[in-house]
Amino acid sequence: MGTRSLGASIHARHAHIIETKVTGSKWTTSMVSYPIPVDRPPRGAVRAVLVCNRCEKEVPYRILGTLPTRVRRALWLLLALAGAAAIYFCVFRVDQTLEALGGSGTAFTVVFGGAAAGLYSLIGGISRWWREDGVTITKSKVKDFKHKVHR
Repeated sequence: MGTRSLGASIHARHAHIIETKVTGSKWTTSMVSYPIPVDRPPRGAVRAVLVCNRCEKEVPYRILGTLPTRVRRALWLLLALAGAAAIYFCVFRVDQTLEALGGSGTAFTVVFGGAAAGLYSLIGGISRWWREDGVTITKSKVKDFKHKVHR
């Protein structure tokens, strides 16, 4: 699917967020990241509870196997391709699309909205396809905003 291999090692890291500052219109996040010491299973998923090295709290993780991770990455790529198709039909073939919809002002709004949705799907799908590693933090009993998966 991508240039990264999906072997037994996990590329994602556990991150403990130290501080989040707003400077102007930017969010700056300071974090400390640690490797996740669990190997990827060949099939299925494994749930593990890891202890954060910084705050000593338990953080529950779910790590997908190689095949489910590849399926997820393929679905993100499919979303990106659907966005590219929407852009193609709404921007590059706009005359035929407007003719098929009737050519009114509402049709132009539909075409413009379809192009915007296609661009959103294209950018989001490629971004998630590239960063998907099959590692997620599962829900715990206590809301904890200090931990995340860093890719």
